[in-house]
Amino acid sequence: MQKLQERGVYVPPSLGALEETFDKMLEQVGSRIFADLWDLSQFASCDQCFEARRNRMVKMNLSQQILPHIECDCR
Repeated sequence: MQKLQERGVYVPPSLGALEETFDKMLEQVGSRIFADLWDLSQFASCDQCFEARRNRMVKMNLSQQILPHIECDCR
């Protein structure tokens, strides 16, 4: 993936894109959808809201319910 990124063919997803996809999948499928949060910080661009956004996704993994989005000026 790194070589593809260097050639401009691949752009890693943002934390917002991961959150949006997780929300949509939970909405459509309903349950048994889990976000892999390993090394999630590599997708974050804001230190102020990252922990809250990560915690939201942890809770969504456990509850299988869409939770309110975390508000931040970076969005």
